Amino acid sequence: MVEALKLKFYEKVLRSVTCVLAISPNDHNYFSRKYHNSLLIGPFHPYNHSESLTGIGDFILFHGDLSVNENEAISNSLITNVFSKIPYFCIIAGKNPSEKLTSLASHYSNIQVVSNPEKGEMASLIMNAQIHLLPALTTNGFKLKLLLALYAGRHCLINSIASKNNSLGKVCYTADSNSEIIAQIHKLMHLPFTTEMITERQKLLSENYCNLTNASRLIEIINRNFQD
Repeated sequence: MVEALKLKFYEKVLRSVTCVLAISPNDHNYFSRKYHNSLLIGPFHPYNHSESLTGIGDFILFHGDLSVNENEAISNSLITNVFSKIPYFCIIAGKNPSEKLTSLASHYSNIQVVSNPEKGEMASLIMNAQIHLLPALTTNGFKLKLLLALYAGRHCLINSIASKNNSLGKVCYTADSNSEIIAQIHKLMHLPFTTEMITERQKLLSENYCNLTNASRLIEIINRNFQD
């Protein structure tokens, strides 16, 4: 609540800026309506091409900043309603998980919480998971962790909310209810990830999320708006 109030107060400065570079369609539409100075450009990320592995992994991964209320709420729900109901190994990885979350996971032998993984460890988890289970509770902002999973991971399973503010849902599987999520997990845990899937995914990602393309667009925006 406090952060929201700070942001609302700070937002007033946007009336006088040359342009706002929004990274999601929702944000772009909001700033365009309110300040008439927004441009849409995809977020930058660590990948210049797909690094996904083919084949089959042996665990399910949810990752994110676990100190964020939304991510903790999702983790708690997944443990209670999904992970505890399936026979597969499940990992929840991210920054500063609460003691409550860690304690809840400890009751199940197939669930592990990885606290504050190093960069290399996190990269390894993303690349080796069979399923990235990344539902969302809100449509605000951009789900960068989903973009990272699509560039470096195998199957991505999301809910309808996670796909509303971007085009990434076209190369993901979607399920909303707990029973639908579990059914998709049973299917995807035995489905090999193929080179054809990587090619299809890379084609979509290159349209809006290519670093080189977006860097060129950013340079063009700067030159157009800040010439002497």
